[in-house]
Amino acid sequence: MANYGALAAHLRTMGTLTFRMEFSEVEAITGKLPPSARTVRQWWENDADKLQAREGWLAAGYEASSVSITRQSVEFVRATAHL
Repeated sequence: MANYGALAAHLRTMGTLTFRMEFSEVEAITGKLPPSARTVRQWWENDADKLQAREGWLAAGYEASSVSITRQSVEFVRATAHL
């Protein structure tokens, strides 16, 4: 099971408003992601009801803004409320 709190901790150290991560880079921080993270774009939705979003990027003040299943990457953008 992935540790989404570790992702939040990592994102909090980022000094940029936007940046892209490969899914493999996310896994290097969190541990193995579920297969749906690599095949279902909706897995990356900014929905606080989803554990990965709530404890991961949303907890760090970021939103997933662009997800590419083809390139296996996600772009995070600092949420407006956290500027």
